[in-house]
Amino acid sequence: MQSQHPSKLVLMYHSLSSAKHPGVLGSFPVEFSDFKAHLHAFIDLGYQIKPSKYLQQTPESGEKWLFVTSDDGTVDWTRNALPWCESRNIYTHTAVVTGPWQAQPIYPLAHWLQVLLALRTLSELEVLAGQVSGCLTEDEKKYIDRIYAYETQPVRRLLKGACNLILTDAKAREVLGDMSAKEQEALACRFESPDYFQHFNYAELGTHTVSHSALGDNVEHYISHEIDASHQHLLDLNLQPSHYFTLPMKPKFGATLHDLTHRLQQKSYHGLLYSAYEEWDGRSFVIPRLDAKSIPAFLEKMKRPV
Repeated sequence: MQSQHPSKLVLMYHSLSSAKHPGVLGSFPVEFSDFKAHLHAFIDLGYQIKPSKYLQQTPESGEKWLFVTSDDGTVDWTRNALPWCESRNIYTHTAVVTGPWQAQPIYPLAHWLQVLLALRTLSELEVLAGQVSGCLTEDEKKYIDRIYAYETQPVRRLLKGACNLILTDAKAREVLGDMSAKEQEALACRFESPDYFQHFNYAELGTHTVSHSALGDNVEHYISHEIDASHQHLLDLNLQPSHYFTLPMKPKFGATLHDLTHRLQQKSYHGLLYSAYEEWDGRSFVIPRLDAKSIPAFLEKMKRPV
């Protein structure tokens, strides 16, 4: 870690859960009450919650800035966090996938996997894992084990890693087979509608691709079909995206961030928000964020006497 009390700290949330708005199916939600407690704790430590434009600026001596970010735009985040934050003038930055908003909705493979893993039986998943395993090299399997180490069940880890980080979208969908009616229903109600975001003054939006796919080795195709297309979709809906792109997940096997960050800088992006379990140095173009599940331990560390 950089210091006990960093001058700029970026938080990352995905799924929140409350009695009124439970976490979406297959997610790993943080309790909404815990989310509120996190923010209050940081405020008590002297942090001011800022909009994304402050990411490029330097705090005055003694100031500490906090940035609250979230990914995907699922209804458990938007219905729990955004109204509460708006009522308290708290800025949030939500990176949204725009595929579900299209006339013919594109539901992200990664989210279908979350739903599928929650609804299908273990025996069904084991069959799919067996089909997937034969498509992978040993190096690819090691990469999956490293990136998805938090998935303690081997079948889940293999399916998520192979479909998200190794196979093409088309190949993964072919292996997974037809989407069930229950899976379709879960996906159809999973993502917030674009109209909802029009009601907020403190809820910023950022680009998060069309389909939530991982970065592969064809950077130009990824930029044009995923980033630019998603950015333009937000503009077409009168939703102003921030100057920050949020990477949906770790790059595919063999791909790196280097070429993407260079091209994003050329396109006048101010930074790339990245899923990580560490704090940002306050300067780099790639901005790692403190994952929600690491926040309680991080707060405990910050509260200890120097």
